[in-house]
Amino acid sequence: MAAPTRIYLTGFMGSGKSTIGAIGANVLGYEFADLDTIIEAAAEVSISVYFQTHGEAAFRQLEREQLEGTSARTRHVIALGGGALTSDYNLQLTRRLGTVVYLKASVEALMQRLWRGRVRRPMLQDEHGVPLPMEPLHERITTLLGAREHFYSRAHVTIETDGLSLGQTVDAFVAAIRARS
Repeated sequence: MAAPTRIYLTGFMGSGKSTIGAIGANVLGYEFADLDTIIEAAAEVSISVYFQTHGEAAFRQLEREQLEGTSARTRHVIALGGGALTSDYNLQLTRRLGTVVYLKASVEALMQRLWRGRVRRPMLQDEHGVPLPMEPLHERITTLLGAREHFYSRAHVTIETDGLSLGQTVDAFVAAIRARS
């Protein structure tokens, strides 16, 4: 089997997609792209502002359009937003265009990683844009992860990240890609 042209990293926000993707791409000799960065460049505003101004439905449409645009990229690791594959269309598109890798983390691990960063994440804020306190945050992560797991679990490769260091996660990612080549 030939090396994948595109590698899509999926998983819940805070699972390490951008960090693992950038380092893993370097190790593999690939370019790295972050779909959220691509979306912000197209929208000319941050995702938070776009989300608040236009709503989730408009954001998901823009996300879909930018995801389709990744088909022109070759030898790329592309980190996806946590909700990018929550439609069958997007999931099937990425599975057809490349190899999809799921960075799987538990709710507890995600809580630790997301607590301080919830200020920048619209899905972890209330309807007024205020970051959620501990208990509502735990409920939101549990609910969203439960709803998204069905999509994430359809990735070509799953890497369980709980208990792994950054280096161990990168090693597991690189080994999984090399095993598919």
